[in-house]
Amino acid sequence: MERHYEEADPAFREFVECFAKGKRDKGIEELILQVYEYSRSYPQPEKWLEDCLKSFRVEDAKELSSLPSVRFLMDFVWKLVVEMEDALEMGLALCREPDGPVFYEEMLAADQRKVEGLKSCRTFDDYHDLLSDLSFMALSRKKMPDADPEKKEQVKAIRTFVKDTLNQLRSDYFSKDGNTGAAQLKRMLPQMETLTRLVMEFSRDYQEANAAKNMVDFGDLEHFALDILTVPEADGTLAPSPAALELSEQYFEILIDEYQD
Repeated sequence: MERHYEEADPAFREFVECFAKGKRDKGIEELILQVYEYSRSYPQPEKWLEDCLKSFRVEDAKELSSLPSVRFLMDFVWKLVVEMEDALEMGLALCREPDGPVFYEEMLAADQRKVEGLKSCRTFDDYHDLLSDLSFMALSRKKMPDADPEKKEQVKAIRTFVKDTLNQLRSDYFSKDGNTGAAQLKRMLPQMETLTRLVMEFSRDYQEANAAKNMVDFGDLEHFALDILTVPEADGTLAPSPAALELSEQYFEILIDEYQD
């Protein structure tokens, strides 16, 4: 970083203005280190960093919807939809029991229609449009002397879960339409390019420093193994190397312990 300060790099200075905490740049050092360490969890760290930049080169809502990160988000929403549907079915069943909170059924049925509407969404703007018009009926205040108090609380808890989930989806992910979201990402592109450049520079400097001292860390060992076991294809993907193919003939199956590490 000192090198960039000395060079008075305008892109670097703008990056510092955006990410520095107060008058200190320690937060930037931590950010670079965090991104570096995360990138090393991928077989091709620099390729992963470059691929990440593609998310900031979107032009409109259509390109935004096609991003892998947005497709992942949509898959996540789909899983939440299934959870909410199951919860609402349980709540409606409770309402229909002889001692259930019958007057809550109408509100849960309205929530169920909203959740089912999410299943028809195919693009970022579909989700944005549906969630932007989100509103909820108030739970009935009619007296239900025959209703089991515990079942009333169960239904209320289900309703709260569904409302909180839908509101959080709207506020966290779909508060802006696709074109606005794409424009915001594109405005961040220069800073993300600078961050990527700094991480790559740190990686190379760190590897050179380790090599000069004849040192390696655990991540180095993993990547040295990958260098032996893989070869790059023309499209940039990795394929098994001759060494990997030869080794594969010696094993029927491999047991992996502590896979999360």
